[in-house]
Amino acid sequence: MVRPLRFLVAPDKFKGSMDAAAAARAICEGIGNVLPDAVFQVVPLADGGEGTAEAFVSIGRGVRRPTNVEDALRRPIDSSFVELADGRGAVIEMAAAAGLVHLRPEERNPLWATTFGVGQLMSLALQRGAKELWIGLGGSATNDGGAGLAAALGWSFHDQNGEPFFPFPAELHRLAALTPPTSSPSFRCVALADVSNPLLGPNGATAIFGPQKGVTRETAGILENSLTRLADVASETLGRDHRATSGAGAAGGTGFGLLTFCNAEIRSGFEVIAELSQISEAVEWADWIITGEGSLDRQSISGKGPVGLARMGRAAGKMTAAFAGRVETDEALSAEFDAIHVITPPGLPLRQALSDGPSLLRAAAEEFAKSLTS
Repeated sequence: MVRPLRFLVAPDKFKGSMDAAAAARAICEGIGNVLPDAVFQVVPLADGGEGTAEAFVSIGRGVRRPTNVEDALRRPIDSSFVELADGRGAVIEMAAAAGLVHLRPEERNPLWATTFGVGQLMSLALQRGAKELWIGLGGSATNDGGAGLAAALGWSFHDQNGEPFFPFPAELHRLAALTPPTSSPSFRCVALADVSNPLLGPNGATAIFGPQKGVTRETAGILENSLTRLADVASETLGRDHRATSGAGAAGGTGFGLLTFCNAEIRSGFEVIAELSQISEAVEWADWIITGEGSLDRQSISGKGPVGLARMGRAAGKMTAAFAGRVETDEALSAEFDAIHVITPPGLPLRQALSDGPSLLRAAAEEFAKSLTS
């Protein structure tokens, strides 16, 4: 008797269309329509960006805790973090507080956007007894080097006259001194990132990630100078300088802020999720690994979940197929997968492609399954 095919279905989100869990459902439905005896294990992926906290909930490792904090413009919003099942840790997505998702396009103004709400989430988790904070860096509307979250955790920012001020990026040029909190709980902090950019320079936070947040040619210099001032004073005050550390530029320099103010370590978001979900066991079990995300491009090679999973699969001798709404033509990217399927028909308007994402993905999964029977 022939054993049914076993599929590990582990996509990341298709941004603007469906989260990782919805993408996994569409893939399973499509394959199941053609191969009704197929057996599935579903592990929604995340790599430190949006969807990271939900990935911990999906794999049964945590519970979502609703709360209220401030968005990037310091307006009150509903938010949440995930309390891990072991009771010792919490997972926080910075996008849940300081995310672009909370701002209309015309509201994007990184000169006055802050990570203060991220620090509020961290503080709330610590108040509930967390000893480890896992911070997903991605989807941020900010470019403040993590100064705002530091303020929420009790750090004070002073000008040359000793006067305290709130560390909006537009004000950081005034920074002359930093004062740590009078008391602070001891905790381990791990920043989950999928980029390796430094804080400053042509490959830094402002230059690479700023434009999508509203940085213009006129404001780029101001922001770069603000981050430089923050790094200079932090180095003078604390005796450590993380401006060139890999990942310091993640999320508008929030990687730098966590390294500097929380003694954080930066790790691959995918590797952490893979470790906590024990996905390596599912890889060994599967005949095929099915993954994907909204866009597969050159950036996917440098830390994104689908490529990380494909490499795990290859090491285990397993085949991997990827689905995406958009795929960049790149030999190095193509070499990572055994099959890549673009789910968006040529000429389909972007808005319709996003709204029809689940049905398009389901149809593409059906076609893939048919290829396995021919």
